[in-house]
Amino acid sequence: MAILFSADHHLGHGKIIEYSKRPYLSAAIMDSDMIARWNYKVRNSDIVYYLGDLTLGESAEWYLSRLNGYIKILALDQHHDRKWLKLYRNTWTSKSGHPIELLPPIYTLEIEPYVFALSHFPMWSWDRKIYGAIHLYGHVHNNPGQLHLPNSMNVGVDVCSFYPVSIDDVLRMKN
Repeated sequence: MAILFSADHHLGHGKIIEYSKRPYLSAAIMDSDMIARWNYKVRNSDIVYYLGDLTLGESAEWYLSRLNGYIKILALDQHHDRKWLKLYRNTWTSKSGHPIELLPPIYTLEIEPYVFALSHFPMWSWDRKIYGAIHLYGHVHNNPGQLHLPNSMNVGVDVCSFYPVSIDDVLRMKN
């Protein structure tokens, strides 16, 4: 079992192709490729912590039912996922047959010897920062003008070749 992180797919959102200069001709092609990349990297037994902005649509069920792994999503009631989160009844499952779990919008994950502070937005400070906790975030896509602090990393698809990243990837790539 591996643990992976990802954010900012914006599935079904055609305008994100232009906004983030993604290499796709349409939302349908983007969705298909990103689902394939997710499933290439994520096995059925893996856990994926998803840091927000999966889709702008009214429902995420179609997408979630095609993704491998145990998916744990930071619930952002006031952001892009807000429409489908209102419909969530704890009954959706991933392609692997695992229920989708919702987490609070800021979540601390402890995996000895590491601590990960997860949020959709980059933060100046986070739980146990002074003790070496690693902050993982999304939201900023591939905007190079965003703040990059030591021990923090953008795990959004735009800066991770459209794949989820593993703990080993994070430890190699963080600032």
